[in-house]
Amino acid sequence: MLSYDGYRTVYHGTTLFAAKLIQQNGIWIEAQRLRTDFGQGFYVTFSRSQAKSWSYFRAKNKQLSPRILDLLNLSESDYLNHPDTRIPAYLVFSLDLHTLHRLQGMIFPLPHDEKWSFNKDAWKEFVKNSRKGIKHDYDFVYGPVWSGHFNSTGEIKASPFKEQLSFHNEKALHCLSSPMIIKLPPKKWISSPEHTNHDQDVFLSDIAKNLMKISTMKEKQALQFIHKYLMAHSFSNIHTHETALYWAFAIFYQSKRIWIDEYERCLDSIIQL
Repeated sequence: MLSYDGYRTVYHGTTLFAAKLIQQNGIWIEAQRLRTDFGQGFYVTFSRSQAKSWSYFRAKNKQLSPRILDLLNLSESDYLNHPDTRIPAYLVFSLDLHTLHRLQGMIFPLPHDEKWSFNKDAWKEFVKNSRKGIKHDYDFVYGPVWSGHFNSTGEIKASPFKEQLSFHNEKALHCLSSPMIIKLPPKKWISSPEHTNHDQDVFLSDIAKNLMKISTMKEKQALQFIHKYLMAHSFSNIHTHETALYWAFAIFYQSKRIWIDEYERCLDSIIQL
């Protein structure tokens, strides 16, 4: 649970490019993704391993809002080919919990907490609305990460151990201080064997269906395209808190263009939550 007093260390997984940008210019809330678990905001975690995992994910999926490029007067090609976008890194902050709790926040217990059963439905509804782009008025939100994108029914399931804290305005961001950048070494990507896990097979099938919707591919082509991608990327590196639609875009375009805004525009018409 989120403690009330003192200072805690929190982490934000990203790339060296974005980490330097944040350290030099601060955090731009308006340039963050719109349709995330708790809405548009800046996300951190108390888990360094979780942040490191996200850093490697970000380095392999070099997506950011075109609004950032506009602010930097940087072309899409310049960004995609910048060497720092390939380097995983995470930011370390000091979080002032006392000041944070003086703000208006929403705090959800984690699934292993005894209070979870009483708050689970409220968390699901909150995430559902946030993923639809419905805004809220909280300064910060804390709770579990949405996991389990293993079917096309839009079921919302909480990750049993992964937690996140989101900041939604300048008042909340002022609780973060002393940003420090930690670079990570390159990670060797191990190809995936044939998948035997039923949940994984269902998720890959959902990715293929969405790949067919955003391209001219037929089912066989889509499955072959995904298989080729997995020859160079382990399934374990596909973060399942992102939707099957997200991964259809990621696998189809990879790092050849910035597609994140197009993905969010497609959510209403393709993904039913």
